[in-house]
Formats: sequence, C-alpha cells, structure tokens
Amino acid sequence: MNILFKVKSLTREISYVFFGTVAGFTLGFAQLAYAEIADLSPSPLTTSSTDVVKPNATFILDDSGSMDRDFTPEYVNDSNGSGTAAGCYDSGDDGSGSIADTPDRCEEGDPPCMSPHFNTQYYNPDFTYIPPVNSDGSSRTSMGSPWTSVPKDGFGVQSTSSTNLITGFPDRNWCDSTSGGTCRLNADYTYPSAAFPYSSSANGSPYYYRIVPSEYCDTAELTNCTATTSPTGSFTFPAKVRWCDSAAATNCQARHVGNFIYPKYLGSVNPGSTGVAAQAATATVAILNSGSNNAAGITGVTIDGVAIMSGSVTASGGTNTSSERRNAAEDLCNAINGFSSTPNYQARNTGSGTTCSGSGSETVTIIASTVGPASNGLTVNVLSGAVGTAAAQATITIDSASSGAQLGGGRTIGGVTITSGSTITASGGSSNTWRRSLRDQLRDAINSYSSSPAYTATSSGYSVIISATVAEGANANGRVVVIPIISGISLSISDCSSPSVTDAMCGGVTGGGIPVTITNMSGGSDAILAAVAYRENTGIWSRTNIVSSNNSYPRVSTRTDCLGATCTYAEEMTNFANWYAYYRTRMQMMKSSAGRAFVSLGNDYRVGFITLNPGSNPSGQSPSGYEFVPVNDFDATQKSTWYTRFYSIKPDSSTPLREALSRVGRYYANVTGGINSSMTGDPMQYSCQQNIALLTTDGFWNGNDGENLTGGSIGNQDNVNSGYSTRGDGAYDGGLGGTAGSSSFGSSDTLADVAMYYYKTDLRADGSLGALGTDVGTDNNVPVSGKDIATHQHMTTFTLGLGIDGVMNYLEGYEGSATGDYANIVSGASNCAWAPGVACNWPQARADDPTALDDLWHTAVNGRGTYFSARDPVSLYQGLANALASVAIRTGSAAASSTSSPNITQTDRFIYSSTYRTQLWDGEIIA
Repeated sequence: MNILFKVKSLTREISYVFFGTVAGFTLGFAQLAYAEIADLSPSPLTTSSTDVVKPNATFILDDSGSMDRDFTPEYVNDSNGSGTAAGCYDSGDDGSGSIADTPDRCEEGDPPCMSPHFNTQYYNPDFTYIPPVNSDGSSRTSMGSPWTSVPKDGFGVQSTSSTNLITGFPDRNWCDSTSGGTCRLNADYTYPSAAFPYSSSANGSPYYYRIVPSEYCDTAELTNCTATTSPTGSFTFPAKVRWCDSAAATNCQARHVGNFIYPKYLGSVNPGSTGVAAQAATATVAILNSGSNNAAGITGVTIDGVAIMSGSVTASGGTNTSSERRNAAEDLCNAINGFSSTPNYQARNTGSGTTCSGSGSETVTIIASTVGPASNGLTVNVLSGAVGTAAAQATITIDSASSGAQLGGGRTIGGVTITSGSTITASGGSSNTWRRSLRDQLRDAINSYSSSPAYTATSSGYSVIISATVAEGANANGRVVVIPIISGISLSISDCSSPSVTDAMCGGVTGGGIPVTITNMSGGSDAILAAVAYRENTGIWSRTNIVSSNNSYPRVSTRTDCLGATCTYAEEMTNFANWYAYYRTRMQMMKSSAGRAFVSLGNDYRVGFITLNPGSNPSGQSPSGYEFVPVNDFDATQKSTWYTRFYSIKPDSSTPLREALSRVGRYYANVTGGINSSMTGDPMQYSCQQNIALLTTDGFWNGNDGENLTGGSIGNQDNVNSGYSTRGDGAYDGGLGGTAGSSSFGSSDTLADVAMYYYKTDLRADGSLGALGTDVGTDNNVPVSGKDIATHQHMTTFTLGLGIDGVMNYLEGYEGSATGDYANIVSGASNCAWAPGVACNWPQARADDPTALDDLWHTAVNGRGTYFSARDPVSLYQGLANALASVAIRTGSAAASSTSSPNITQTDRFIYSSTYRTQLWDGEIIA
C-alpha cells in the first residue's frame, strides 16, 4: 500500500510516500522516523551532508563547411536544376542581354540576399545584435564608431580581415552595357531591367531591404490569399514570400518544400506590346488599432530625415474602431498635403489623386513630387506621441545563501552591463544576514553604476527590485536579467508574461502613440517604351540605406539599444556593425547566441563540448586539444576552457550527425576506442546522473552511419509500437522498411534510431565503476521526469536546427498542440501531405534531403528531449536557453532524508530515498 501525505511550507511542497503492507499500515505513524522541520536548501530535499548530483551535458557543435555561409536557408543560393529554382531576376549577364530567360542565382547585392525576409542570416533591423560574452559573462567589444575597420569575424577564426562599413559594404549596380556606361542602383527591386540588364560590382554604405506584403492570407500556411496591402477581413496573415509549384505562380504556400520551389515575388516578364508610363515612388502609413479609448497621436513624419507634415494628428478616443482609424488617416493625409517641404510630397487615402477622406482607407499613401526611381529607398519615419507611463521592473530574490557565498560578474539586463564586474561576497554570521548582505551589495552596485539604458534598484525583504526608467515604458519589457552565481547562493528572478520571457523585466507601460506600419519609398520608375520587355506582378521591395545624412531609423520594441522613439544613425550603425562582426555567418551566430545561453550556467552543471568532426583539423589543432572538451563541473576554469575552444572552431567538412550523436552516447558509456579514441575521462560519477546531448546543425545529415556500443550498426530501434517507441509518445516510426543512406530513403539507421538506441540501452553494466571509483551501473535509479521515464543509465537528446524546412511543418510548442503534423503522427491520423491516404508516420529519411530535417525532429522525440527550429539569433538563443532550462527542471536525486542526519535507529521501520525537481520545489521521499 502507498500512503501519501504532504507537508507544505510556503510555496515548497514535499510529498512523502511510504510503501508497506496492510499490516504495516496498521502500525500508524508512531514508529516512523522522526524528522525535524528543516530550512529547505536551494536543492530541495538535500542537506549539507548530501552530494549534489550534477547533470552531464555535452554540446555538439556543427562545424561543417556550410556553417561558414552568410545565408540561410540553403535555397537562398539555389540555381536552376533538378528540384531547385533560382530566386533572383534574370539579367543580361548570361550573354543574351535579355531579362526574359530563367531566373538567376542570387548574389551579394541582390535585394533577396540583402533582406532578412528571404535570407534570414542577413541583418534584421528588428533585432538588437548583442555582442557575445566571455566565459566570465563580460561582454566582448561592441562595434561602435567610426566603423571604418569592422572585423569580418569578431572571433578572428573564419577571417582576420576587416571592412570599412562607411564606404566599403558590397552592393550591385546595373548598367546599360557590359563595359559600364550609365548604371543604376536598386532602391527597391527594379533592376536588372531591359534598359539596364548588366551587373557591375559596387561598394557603399550598409543597407537592407524589406519585402512589403502585397497579399494577405487566411492562415499561416499562406495557401489562400487575396491581393491587398493591408489586412482585410479574415485575411490577416501577411505574405512576404510565397513558394509556388510552378513558375506560373498559381498554387503557392508558405514553405519551400517538394515542388514548391518558385518564389512568387519574381512575377513574370511582359514582352512590352505597349509602353508603360513613368511612375512616382510611393510609401504607405497604415493606421492600426490602439487597443483602447485613450488619446493617441502622431507628432511628425519624416522622409530621409526631412519633415513632411506640420503640427500633429490626435485621435482623442484612440484608434480602436475602423471609423477612428479612417479619421486619423484623413487628418494625417491633410497634414502632409498642407505642408511644403524640400523635396515636396503629397498624400491620399482614397482614389488616385491627392484626396483625403474620413470615408476612405485606413492607409495613407505618400507620393513623391517627381516621377522616376530617384526617391526609391528613402526611409519613412512616423514620430508617434508615445510616452511611458509605468516603469518595467524585475525582482531578484536571494532564496538562500551560505557563508562565503558569491555573485559573479557579468550582471546584465538585455545584454547591457548594469554593475561593475567585481565579485559580490556575502558577509555576516547567519543565513539571513548573508542574504541581506548580498541583497544590499547588489542593490548598491546597480545604483552606483552608470548604464545605458539606466536602471535603479530598491530592496525589500530578501529581494532587489530593479526598475527601468518610466520613459522607456513597455520598451523595457522582456529584457532578460542575468545575475551569475559563483557559489553558495540560490536566487530566483521574476518572469514576464507579456512578452512571455523567463527571468525578465516586465510591467512597463507605454501609451499615447497611434500605432502604425510603414513602408519606405518604392515603385518609382522611368517610362518604358513600347516593344521593351518589363516585369509585372512582382513583389514590393523597400530599401533602407544607413547613412549619416539620416539620423532617424524605424524602431520596434525589441530594439533595446535605441533610447528614443526612433533609432539614431549611431545606434543603427553600431547594431549593423555588431551583426557584421558577430552574426553575419551561421557559425558566428551560433557562437554569439550559444555563448550567451550557456554563460548563466554555474558549477551545478557538468558541461562538455565536441564538434561533429573532431578528427577534422582545419586550424592545425589536435582534436583532443580543441575539438573536444571533456564534461566537467562548469566552474570558472571549465568555462574558460569551454569558451576558448568553442570560439576557436573553424567550419569545415561534412555533417555526420548520426556518427556524432553515437560518439556522445558511447562517451557516456565510457567507451574509449574506435570513434571515441580521443575522448578520455569517464563522465559518469553516479548511477542516478542525467546525461544530456544537445545536438545543433544547420542542415541535413550525411556521412558515416551511427554506431552502437560495440561499433556495430544501429539498425531500426523504433519500429515496434511498444516499450519506449509507442505511437502515443511520438516515437514509433510506423514500422516502415528501408535503410536510410546517401541514396536511399528508409526508417532504419536513421538519426532518430541513434537517439532511441542510446535512450533505451543501459549504458552501464552492473558493477561498472564510474569517475569516482564507485558503482554506477548496478542501481537503475536515474530519476524520471515527465516524458523521460527511463531509470537506467541513458542519454537524453535535444536537437536544434538552423532555419531549415523539412517535409513536415514545424510548430513551436508542438508537444502540447492537438493540431499539426506532429499531433497527427501521435494520433495516427491520415492524409498528411507527405503520405496521403494512409496513417501519418515519420517520413522515411535520406541523407542531404529535407526528410533528414524531420529525422532531426524525430531524434529529439526519441531521445525524450525537445526539438527547436531557429531562423534568427533571437530564436536560436531562446531555443538553446529553453533546452538548458528543460535540463534544469528535470528530476535530481539526493541520498539523505530531509533532516541534517541520515542515521537510522533500531525503532526505524523504513529506509528512505529521495528525489526532487530542481526548479519546481517538489519531490518525494520513498520508504
């Protein structure tokens, strides 16, 4: 019989479960071991006499040659071929002089390559590109003024050269002859044209393109859409890039997969039976819902820094109704038409002239005063009357502290240092005085430090409350707070629900501004004579040049580096330069984002590192010296080694994910021969220790097969709907046949099979001795947690893919969703896109194929981890942080009772073991 009773203390709850016979139960509680009420430590149910069992985590870095690329996904660089299609306009460079042939492969300077909407690796002005951190949490150099010698690789590995970003950033001219002649520079996506079909290299200042939606769709799949530049009815999903199954562009969707390889934005080429008149460039300002009846306003509009309206526009009751938005649009339209600027601009919100009407559109169109392409690319800024009304805050609570407890340096909010880098050490003679000492020192350190943006701190109880300025309002919400711990401290940091970010500032309020969406000036063109070919039905592109003559750039709430309503030239250039040095290539982005994700881990973790190709040696370094860091306590020494070697890796070679994951599984099993010959040192200390693999990659697997513990093939590990590979767990592969390889699709020897093998296989035989010389194999007592139910020594696998699409449609939060492709596999529903008419199973995988991406997802499911898909630095950092947080809340184990003494007396009737979940403050004691 199991008897359960609970003892609650504040928010911490301990569950005691006693196992015995009915007769034993009749003895009542009189003979139970007596345990005094104890102050719970940072690790629930542990005491000072108990060894803390730290999880082992090995970070597997993709060091393949493709990680050197400055574009993501792979299709950005596609040419025309079997199963691929180029993504840029045809030019005359192929010798024909025509623009009506098949599209060209995109190159540096082409608008698609230089737009984050198509090339997710490129600079995105919606992100703050935070410099990477050192092992101690301190920030690396931010690339500020004068920007004349910005390193191409801030880590000094992929390149040691630098670029003058003021005058030397690459661009592409289009000329009327192969020898140059008269040339044009794109300001939207006008060229190559029939008049200017030949390319010529150019250099200048930094810039980026945005794709302006010309269609809105009724679902995120972007299959059913209508032509409009603003949301209409149920068509609320903007379609920036749609992929079609033919160049005719009649059947299109959101994902580039299968036959859907033709970008719709290319449009078509009209042979020019009639001429086309010259067009003036236009921009748009759409009035959005303010969400309340509070007054809101617009205080100004500028184009390339030139004010184009007088006075201000005020919506006294907000803009939460359509009539209010139309009236605001009319007022803004009139304010622009009533002002004379140089150059001058006109506006309309209805018809084709310069008419302003309260019954017209909610979108104002701004028109250049002269026709032609000269105004294309000019930046439009709307200055709203937005003001902060409440400051964002974060609360740091010192939950417990011991003598000599220390907080480390590298204390940051949103990546910005908020204190000096000195260590804070507890003083006093008791737990409470140590906590108060740490609280007061942290508060004073924040208040005495000058940061930008600024923060202040107060204290209450054992907590420090950090406040941003009121002026920042909601802009400060979601900024992640990092307070590194050296030793002896347990602390908690408040979370933010809107946006949903853990350990973050929250509660800031901004009110008063009319929300808008803006498109820059584009669409201006010269006249096209009859019988001259021209493009039609193309996408709408907008270019922004980052130049010193413009000191105002669009700012969104995620741009935490910008202090005003817009970003200054210095802020925008510094952000661009940080991207260029630290995020421009896939490897740079991985180093910068992963470095930030791991820095908050302390020595309560054991962390190691290895590359996919530890035998590859592009830098002349020995594999054991630089491509593998054995698992060890993540203290200052281990962190220094880990970061030094991680940041030193140079991309090269292939993507042997199956072999790499096998190597880590064998490492946890203490296999030191074969593919593990360079991996010395037993990582396992205790039989109950967690062993985690975090596998990252930018592409599809290839290369060598996986290996089992004896060096044999992995085979098919998940083709039976029972045990650890049930359909309900999402692991079952459907019992499909075939062996996955370089030229064959199959369900055997997949990457997911490797994960399943090292999950369900006991990695340590009975009597095996671990790193501490004790038995780590006889007791199968690895604590279970949620979906990770194996108690034997095993490997749990998390996976992360860099912005690539498989056959399946990835859904963030897939584990908790009742819809989507993963949910259909779990339920066995039919008619999945890749398997019409039959039950949905994981797609059979093949090397260098989109199905290998689905296999990467399946790998995390089999390994009882989580799969993350990351297309940009923010989602990459968040995916890694979420994976590490998942490790943090998994079940830990302790070997003592909850008192200070584990002794058993003659009257004791039970022997106890205890488990806990490290972040959730719950657990159970089993007798």
